[in-house]
Parts: sequence; structure tokens; C-alpha cells
Amino acid sequence: MESAPLPTPWARHDAWLVAGLAALCALLYLPLLGDYPLDNRGEPREGLMTQEILARGDWLLPRANGTRWPEKPVLFPWLAALSSLAFGGRVDEWSLRFPSAVLGGLGVVLAYLLGRRLGGRREAGLSAFVLAVAVSWISLARRARIDMSLAVLIEAAMYCLLRAYQSSRRRGVWGIVAGGLLGLATLAKGPIGVVFPVGALLGWLGLRALLDRPPAHAVADTAGAAPAGPKMDGLSLALQREARVFWEMRPVSAGALFVLVAGAWYLPAALAGGPEFRYVNLWKENIGMPLGLEEGGGHQHPFWWYLPYLLFVFLPWSLFLPAALASSASRALRRPTAEELFPLAWALIFFSGLSVAAGKRPDYLVILFPALALLVGRWLFRALSAPERHRWSLQFPIACLGLALLVGSLGLASLERLPVPLGTRDARVFGLDALAFPARKNGLDTLLDYRAPLLTLGLCLAVVSAACLLLLRRGRAAPAAGTFALTALAGAFAGAFYFFPAARENTTLKPFAHAVRSYLGPEDGSSEIALLSGFTFALPFYLQRRLPPLSPEPDRVGARSVLEYFAAPTGKRRFCILTQPRYDEFKRELGTGLECLAKSDVETEQGRYLLLGPAGTKPLSAAGGGGVLERPGR
Repeated sequence: MESAPLPTPWARHDAWLVAGLAALCALLYLPLLGDYPLDNRGEPREGLMTQEILARGDWLLPRANGTRWPEKPVLFPWLAALSSLAFGGRVDEWSLRFPSAVLGGLGVVLAYLLGRRLGGRREAGLSAFVLAVAVSWISLARRARIDMSLAVLIEAAMYCLLRAYQSSRRRGVWGIVAGGLLGLATLAKGPIGVVFPVGALLGWLGLRALLDRPPAHAVADTAGAAPAGPKMDGLSLALQREARVFWEMRPVSAGALFVLVAGAWYLPAALAGGPEFRYVNLWKENIGMPLGLEEGGGHQHPFWWYLPYLLFVFLPWSLFLPAALASSASRALRRPTAEELFPLAWALIFFSGLSVAAGKRPDYLVILFPALALLVGRWLFRALSAPERHRWSLQFPIACLGLALLVGSLGLASLERLPVPLGTRDARVFGLDALAFPARKNGLDTLLDYRAPLLTLGLCLAVVSAACLLLLRRGRAAPAAGTFALTALAGAFAGAFYFFPAARENTTLKPFAHAVRSYLGPEDGSSEIALLSGFTFALPFYLQRRLPPLSPEPDRVGARSVLEYFAAPTGKRRFCILTQPRYDEFKRELGTGLECLAKSDVETEQGRYLLLGPAGTKPLSAAGGGGVLERPGR
């Protein structure tokens, strides 16, 4: 049956709410978007591919550092190229991140529309707010990565599938539109863009049939009234009911549109890319590595690995996630409507699929954030509307948060040494490098260097938690919710405009690359530079020139190969970039013929980066390095 249209006053209020959410997203995701550098890995890779698209016009298989990059589809580089063209053709931090910011805002609006299909305006508004200020959603909305495009396209497809289920007259239209969106999601990141949503759809329909089957007496009455035939139990009838809805979504037509959209790139790319593309993209990246059949990527982790990360990346709402999941599951068992089961099936099936896959990164979790936001938003509305005696599920997480903040602050005040030093990959994932390095300086590698501000922050948040708990205990749910929401919003702005930029500023190779580029001068053939070890896409992106490796396996190159490279009679000035640990391995074997001209002032997870050149060459610090480089001793 077609859902009843919203009354006119509600439709007007909905428009105002959507406008308010869009304004909030614009304030959170757009300001200062181009004022801090790209990271050293994924973002500059997308930037290099975007540069190649605009420079060479190769929209089919763009290159990165002069080499075809067959691992990922090209939807995001296409969006970044269009964004760069719209902003004058310049490929920089702003133009690269702008598509993610727009998509992040679109995802928040879609969360509201999903919430309106599942419930009332307040529930939908809470769900959209939850998504807008979640830690990793903000982070990815302000980064040039493909994950946000995948998440929003999947969210749009899930919205269409929900509309298809709720509608009877336009069910086929919504199903076909969902197929096209799944094709775009596949162009964003491969088969995960269709496998997970289709799995969630089938799981949702299966749960609906399992939990909402006709009782035995109804089946008997139906059998008595029907013509003679094979007897069917309640589950069979329920499965038949859901299968009929599924076929009314026109899966064949939707599949045809999916193949048309996804195949528009995959087929010509597979023909142009040859065996390498077919092996890397169609097998290794999207089947072999996720199933653990191929090595690579460095993201292989056990199945439980996402559990602790989910608690961080979905802050502050992960505090309420266990209660929201338990409440949703309980309500679905008592009243298994399609609306109750939809976000629960979406979240559980997506999380299970991500956990089973061998390759794992915290950013991958973003595809289930809209479902989690719907669960938490709907639960918060019910918890705040419940009688006081039933608000313990809301009070308990806040009390735990306040206690944890108090204990953590006192522990930080008493620690003399941090048990886990920063600078590791996990520290960067959790954002601790941003806390440890508010100014880009050398030698700060523990949180203890900033004990006082962190202690103040922790105690302030503990006081806010205590205030919210006290308000809830006194029955003042609205002020408590407002206090928590304002605190979450303040934290979102602090993360967007301070912590995330600080993390980039304190690990970026941009000053080093810019100084080296200025030192080498224009790429006119008078000099050349090669990479010995520690490849990162940030170097060729900010150098604005190709950075070829000294050998196909640069990390195995020895001192002899380096000396031969510099001794070759090319008539050009030759230089080499390598990491400090690699240089320390064979600096004695290099003798006195070569010299380190400069090193980066930040230490990445691969160490500091050095510029190596012939002895007697003027160091960068004397050639206009701008004070951002140091000249190391031999």
C-alpha cells in the first residue's frame, strides 16, 4: 500500500529541518577545507590521479606517479576532476576534498529522509544530527578519500529500497533506481557497493518473514478456504509474501541497469588495462584480499578487530550503541515491522560482512554509520520520552563516560611515562598524534607533553557528564539532551577545525617536498631525482613531478646501486630521496662522495625523509629552505 503523504504543515517543517541540517553540514565540513595539507597516502593518490585526468585527458585508467593505478575504480577521481575544473582547473586540497564535503552533507540529509520513512520528524532529526557529528563521518567529509562516496551511494540505494518496500504503485521504479545507485557505488569501490546492500536487503526480507509469519490458526483458515493443494506452514507463507514484494521491485530490470552503469567503466577498463587490471582489480583487490586468499594492503586483521575501533570512530554516540541495539532487537522481536527491522538488519549484516573480510581499516566502518545513526537516534527519542524510572539505560552510559573521564584524567596526572609511545599507526588512527602535536615541532612523542590541557579537557567533560546525569535524575530530560548535544557539537567543531588539521600538519611532508621542488627548480631536464625507499604519494604530488623508484624493489637497493646511480654520466644533477632508517643502514658504505643535504622536520611512520646528493652540493638550508628543513650530521 502506498504510504500516506505527509500533511502540509509537517512537509513545511521538514523543509526547514533539512535546510538547517544542510547549514550545519556546511559549517562543519566546508570551512578551512583547503587550509591544511593532504595526508601522506590516500589523499595525494587521488590527487595524482586527478592531475593525470586533467593533464592527459585519460578518464578511463588515470595514472599516479606515471604508473597506471588499477586497484580502485575511478568515480572519486572523476568527481575530484570535475571539482577542480569548477574551481579553475587547479588540483589542490580544497578541490580534492570538496566532493567529500558535499557528499557528507548529502548523507546527513538522506539520514533524515530515511528517518522520516521510519518514524516521526523528531526521530529523523535526531538520527541526522547523530550522523552529522560522529567523529569519523566528520573526518571523512573533510578528506579526499573514496569511502565517503561509497557510503553515501549505498545509503541512497538503501533509501530507494525502503521506499520500494513501502510503496505498492511505484515499487518497481524505486527498485530500478536502487539498481542504478548500486552501479555507481560499485564504481566508487568495487563489488562491495552491490554485495553488501543486496545482502542487507535479502537479510531484511528474510528476518521479516521469519519473525512476522502468520500464526497456525490463520494458516489453517487460509488452507480451508483455498483450493486443494500442498499444505504450507506460516514460514512458507511469509517467505512467499516477501518474495512477492522482492519480485515487484523488478530485480531483473534493476540488475540490467546496474550492469549498464558499472559496466560502462569496467568493461572498457578491463580491455584497456589488460591482464594486470583484470588480476589486480577484478580478483586481488575485490575478492582475493577480502577473503584472505591474497596478501597485500597491510590491512589483514582478525574478525573481532572492528569492535574496539567502532567505539572510537562513532563517538560520542557509541556510548549509547549497545542500549540502542538491544532495544531495537527487543522491539523487533515483539513487533517485527519492516520499519523496526530495516536499520537493524542493515547494521548487523554490514558489520558481519566487514568483520568476516580479512582486510580491515577503521574507515571501512563508515558504510554502516547511517544505519547506526538511525538506531541511536530512534532510541534516544524513545529514551528521552520514557518515564523517569525507565531512563536508566540513558543514565548508565553517561555515568560510565563521566567515571572514565575522571579516572583517565587522574591517571594522566599521575603518569610519569606513557605506556605506549605515539608515532605508531594505531596512535595516528586514534587521533592521539593530534593531541600530542598541537604545534609542528620535533621531539614531542607522548601525551605527557600536554598533560595540563588534556587534564583540563578531561575534567571539563567529566563535569558535563555529571551535569547531564544530574538533570536526568531530576527528570529534566530536555535540558540534559540539550547539554549533551551542545557538547557533542562543540567537540565536532574542535575536531574539524583543530584536531584533524593538527594531525595533518604534524605528519605532512608538504614543506619538505615544496622546499626540494624549489631547490631543484623547474623540470627542464637539468636535474633528476629518484626514490630509494619509503614511497608515499605525498612526495610526487607536492613535488609536482614524477618520483621514479631507483629500482623496482627500492627497499632492497644497497649502497652500490646508489653509488652507480650518482656516478652515471648523464650530465644532469642527480638527487635521491630516502628514509632515515634506510640511510643509516649503509651510510658508511657511501663514503665521502655523497652527502645528506636536508631532512624533513616531521617523522612519519617510516621515519624522517632525507635528500641525498653529491658531496659539496649546497644544502637546502642555505638555498632557501625557509627554515622548514634541517641539515643532519653525517
